[in-house]
Amino acid sequence: MGFVPQDVTEFDYTIKKPSESGDYRDSVIGKTGLKVEFTMHEVEADRALIAKQLKENKGQLVLEAAKIENITTNHPFVLGLTEEQLFTCALLHQCMKTKEQAEKNIEILQKQDSDYAKEVDAIMGKLGFVATELPPAEGGEPVAAAEPVPEAPAEAPVEPAVEPKAE
Repeated sequence: MGFVPQDVTEFDYTIKKPSESGDYRDSVIGKTGLKVEFTMHEVEADRALIAKQLKENKGQLVLEAAKIENITTNHPFVLGLTEEQLFTCALLHQCMKTKEQAEKNIEILQKQDSDYAKEVDAIMGKLGFVATELPPAEGGEPVAAAEPVPEAPAEAPVEPAVEPKAE
């Protein structure tokens, strides 16, 4: 059943417990007059969802029990581990897997970036584009230009104009 918005003027509000701090926001407020509208189809849909979730959870329970039995039968030493040790092992395993995946991702991303750099160089050369200096992407490195952009010549320092002092 979905939330059916109501006009706030249909509600009654009372202070159940005044604020002890003097700040009205700490007062416990009671709200009455709530009206809920629903159809029996919505009730049936909610019950069907609950039944589906119950079935899924019961299936998960059987699956996890089988996994536990398999692990403890084949690796009985785990039965002697404390909760903290089990948690630490699980945490270490998760960190190792996350690190392994990050390393794979870095390798893939570096290759993709290298492929893009080669393609950019080819496009720049074939179409005669001249690269301009662009700031690097946030957290990234500058993209290598197809041709180096010549630096502007350094300007000679300008001597400040000195006005003669009036005597």
